[in-house]
Amino acid sequence: MNSIDLLRTVCDRMRYDMLLRISRSGGMSVGELVRATGRTQPLVSHHLKILRECGVVWAERDGRKAIYRMRGRDVERAVERVGRTAAELRKACR
Repeated sequence: MNSIDLLRTVCDRMRYDMLLRISRSGGMSVGELVRATGRTQPLVSHHLKILRECGVVWAERDGRKAIYRMRGRDVERAVERVGRTAAELRKACR
């Protein structure tokens, strides 16, 4: 996956929202993300699969459920930087 494809993956509105929630909470299950986002379980699972495949999150088994966590602190910082950069662009483009 090249850099542009990775940014497209992370910058999808729903995936970005999920990443922020996972980062702030330290880890979330599919059910927790469904409740937090108000989206369906199949849709949340689909987006988590994409994030997992690009290496941004990983899943840790906790009994019958998986807890999704950010791949590491460097990934968390990069996602936060994407948000700050978007805010700066929004402000600059007014």
